[in-house]
Amino acid sequence: MITNRISTNLYVAEDPRFGNYNKDIVYRLLQQVQIDFSNWIGNDVFHTSDCIISYKDECPTIYDNGQIGHKICLHVSGDDWWRWVYQFSHEYCHHLINGTMSGDISGMIWFEEAICDLSAIAHLKRLIVLCDVLRIDSLLSYKDYVILCLHANLGSAQKNCREYLRSNMATLEQPVYQREIYSNLSATILPFFEENNHLWKIILHFGDMRKWDSLEDLFSHLFYTSDDSYSVSLRKLYNLLL
Repeated sequence: MITNRISTNLYVAEDPRFGNYNKDIVYRLLQQVQIDFSNWIGNDVFHTSDCIISYKDECPTIYDNGQIGHKICLHVSGDDWWRWVYQFSHEYCHHLINGTMSGDISGMIWFEEAICDLSAIAHLKRLIVLCDVLRIDSLLSYKDYVILCLHANLGSAQKNCREYLRSNMATLEQPVYQREIYSNLSATILPFFEENNHLWKIILHFGDMRKWDSLEDLFSHLFYTSDDSYSVSLRKLYNLLL
């Protein structure tokens, strides 16, 4: 497989199924996801295992690539910039969490999926800003288009998140992907991560989310491993959810 290295540990495969796309822009947008995460959780993002971005004909997925690291497969082609960012930032969040890549929906994997959906939304919002910074806007107003895509993929923030979780917990415990619930949860907790970007550091302590028995147990661990840069925000998040 021929790949292009776009950062210290990030590669993009040369694959005709990606179609013709502006590599300068796409690579810059993918790099920005990594840069933003480094600002939020630290420069360790540049020292994780290697991550290779490849094409897939179906829904985006991340795989354990053995000693090589991880392989992120995206279902995107051409200069569909918002989709590059949206799909990659979701899977890259899984990469940073670095749990098992079995595909099983069990334990607290539903919370990981909600956080990764949150990553996709957060980075789409960053793309709206980057349209001006990177001058990829045009007379067609690509920024307005990204805003439409953001709203189309943004869930509904819940007024009573604790009740919403209680009423959907039996569903979340089933081994079935529940995109709408994940999306609604991510929309609800988004303001806490916008208020304090360091709250993203919690993903460094998730580990294998399939091994956690409950949200309470997970948060006990997250409180224990938190630092002063986000401990107050973590308490706010706990109060919202539990």
